[in-house]
Amino acid sequence: MSDDAHASQAHRRLIAERLRTGALPGYGGQRTFGGPGEGMPCACCDEPISRADVQYDVDHREAQQLAAAEQVRSLPMHLHCYRLWVEESSHCSDRGQPGHPGQP
Repeated sequence: MSDDAHASQAHRRLIAERLRTGALPGYGGQRTFGGPGEGMPCACCDEPISRADVQYDVDHREAQQLAAAEQVRSLPMHLHCYRLWVEESSHCSDRGQPGHPGQP
């Protein structure tokens, strides 16, 4: 297996764990914007997103416990991490695990 394949599997496991624990929300039609990386850490793998990389910013709405309003949090992701996040979100939904919209 190539180094890229190993890294991809490691990212997939990390994303699945973050979905399971609720550290990452599941994919569910959030607004997404793409552009060049800005050096921000990826919400999926914590590695910086360089200007040479494509950065996806996923707007996630979080309900505030003490207020009726929602707060929008932007989650920067590498393009390949975004794709893995979408796939793993689907797997969580298929298994009825938390981390996907509509799941406890």
